[in-house]
Amino acid sequence: MGIEGQSVAQQPRVAHLRNGVVTSGVPLIFAHVFYLLGQHHVTSTNEDAAKLSDHTPPAIFCVAKILRLWDDLGSAKDEAQEGLDGSYRDLYLENPSCTPADAEEHMRRLIKREWEELNRECFSRRTFSTSFARACFNAARMVGVMYSYDKEQRLPVLEDYMRMLLL
Repeated sequence: MGIEGQSVAQQPRVAHLRNGVVTSGVPLIFAHVFYLLGQHHVTSTNEDAAKLSDHTPPAIFCVAKILRLWDDLGSAKDEAQEGLDGSYRDLYLENPSCTPADAEEHMRRLIKREWEELNRECFSRRTFSTSFARACFNAARMVGVMYSYDKEQRLPVLEDYMRMLLL
């Protein structure tokens, strides 16, 4: 076993996801959301602000991982990147015994686990205010809609939502 209880084979994937969280831009966006929601005025000790500056809190980390995994599920193929984007899926497929279906199933399990952690973080631990937790949930929900496009690059789910809103 290597770092943090991960096998040597898993370590590159773990490092890739950590890097993907940072490069997704989600932590930067949520640092801005935190201040735009006025959260820095909520506590006199600014404990929440310190949580944001010291490390990426789990609520934000989960949203970023969900975004990265959804993006890596198929964007290289859809965006004609020819597998040169360094996606998690491609890294997972470097194991000769894995099939594309195995990689997709594994990534969907990871997404499910991140949703479970996001729920725990926002409902049980209550690290941040309700408005900030709601922003985290809405961003994570948006990711699923954003990556549900069809072969014509349309978003049928979003079109359905818009139709329901306009009726």
